[in-house]
Amino acid sequence: MSRWRNSLPGNCGTGLLTCVCAAQRRCVRIVARLFCALSLVSALCMAQSATDLESDKMNRVAKRLQCNCGCNMDMTCRMEPYMCGTCKRFKTQIYTLQQAGKSDDDIVAQLAGENGKGIIATHPGSLGSVLSYTGLGVGLLLILFFFRRYWKAPATENVDPAVLDRYHDQIEKETSKFD
Repeated sequence: MSRWRNSLPGNCGTGLLTCVCAAQRRCVRIVARLFCALSLVSALCMAQSATDLESDKMNRVAKRLQCNCGCNMDMTCRMEPYMCGTCKRFKTQIYTLQQAGKSDDDIVAQLAGENGKGIIATHPGSLGSVLSYTGLGVGLLLILFFFRRYWKAPATENVDPAVLDRYHDQIEKETSKFD
């Protein structure tokens, strides 16, 4: 094993990578600098401030889209302290499409084409809100009607007062034993 390790190019036998030649070190430095430069350029290209992603123009489009991260909110969600990754990704796409000059309808159509029709949020109109509360009221009235109709107090029988007096006397006699 040690013979194989010593036979690697650029290794002088003192360790696996202790004696690397100058050309290899230069290559590693160039790759590291290239990686840093690409990271910086990509960060600058994708840089939007929080105000860009929360502007009225942005939220006008984002309100028409449903977040599919599981929160069941539209894309204007403000999950504290940061927005969810799904909303941020879509808002970044909306931002770039708005910067390209596309209209709101075109942006929604493009995102629905890429991600399916399930991404389009359908908000209930005024009639939908009224009907849901109307249904709730009618249901409560039906429950009240059935309770009043079928839930009656138990009927009391007319008991002879002599029988009642006899039981009352017997109770008094039994409880007097405890005193």
